[in-house]
Amino acid sequence: MNQKSPKLEYTIVMKRALDPYQPIDPDFLDIIDELIGRSGTINFFESGNDINDFKGEIKGYVRTYEGQFLVLNANRRIRLDKIITILGKVGPAYERYNHFSNVCFSCFDEGQF
Repeated sequence: MNQKSPKLEYTIVMKRALDPYQPIDPDFLDIIDELIGRSGTINFFESGNDINDFKGEIKGYVRTYEGQFLVLNANRRIRLDKIITILGKVGPAYERYNHFSNVCFSCFDEGQF
């Protein structure tokens, strides 16, 4: 049997609800088209505010019901709205990443978090 348990299904649904796909600028797809076949580093948000990177070859992008994904070698997929930089070029999540360096990390919550 290849059925998901109710607990796993609930976790997947909740994760999608808490982190919905954010629309990206269509011009970013043109950037990806230019980079297909090239290799390099992609920096991205993994989950929450955890930043990760992956070094690999860009194969293209796909659209699913969960959003659009960059496809890399080894069948690795990264959500386009989570990409900070891609081979040195700014991605859709760069502004979110840059926001961290501009936040005042004081002891008081002044609505900045």
